[in-house]
Amino acid sequence: MLVERIYDEDLSQAAWLIGCQATGEALLIDPERDICRYLEIAEQAGLAITAVTETHIHADFLSGCCEFATSTKARCYLSEHGGDDWSYTWPKQSGVPVTYVKDGDTFSIGNISVTVVHTPGHTPEHISFLIHDANTAEPIGYATGDFVFVGDVVGTGSSRKSATNSVLWHMGDDIPWIPNKKEGGFCFGGKIAPIFFNTLEDSGAFPVECDVSKLNMGQEIIFEPFNGKILDAESGELLSSFELKTP
Repeated sequence: MLVERIYDEDLSQAAWLIGCQATGEALLIDPERDICRYLEIAEQAGLAITAVTETHIHADFLSGCCEFATSTKARCYLSEHGGDDWSYTWPKQSGVPVTYVKDGDTFSIGNISVTVVHTPGHTPEHISFLIHDANTAEPIGYATGDFVFVGDVVGTGSSRKSATNSVLWHMGDDIPWIPNKKEGGFCFGGKIAPIFFNTLEDSGAFPVECDVSKLNMGQEIIFEPFNGKILDAESGELLSSFELKTP
């Protein structure tokens, strides 16, 4: 299985190439309109992009889903959520292969299974993707688009609260004798708004206010809540220290 992050420094935008090396098929998540570079990267890896999707309707760059579908006949997987105000219109006139997906739906790319999670937060139709390799009980990745950020970015409001509950509902652990709630997950932020802090706690997550400048995407860390430390798992370097706000 191949997982490659393709990042555009100018737009601060990331696409993800998820490839099944056994079958040579690949899924591309959140592509920009210039599709040539994605095709080149896939070709170099011995893969053909047979499916494209996006986490939400993008307003800060031109999406490449339509270009992929019309140029390569790759199947598009697009959110069915959002209602009339937040739904896709371009597929109706294009005649391209499109599958609309909703919360709980699954689709496969080679031996890779993708589960759709509705995470309304950044936009009402926003969806995220749990990625499972063949015969893996736990997901090996979670593509969230603009819902989960690494760094000092924490939003407020009912949409983020709803998204927090949605993510934990699919990825959290059951709490014995407490229905409709799940626990698990951490949220690190330099400053977390009180309404979001309380919602995270209520949702079963563990919010921590700390310096996040040394935390990076894909980094493995050791979290020591009682010692107030976050360490790099490989080097043991102290990345951040903190004091708990709640017992």
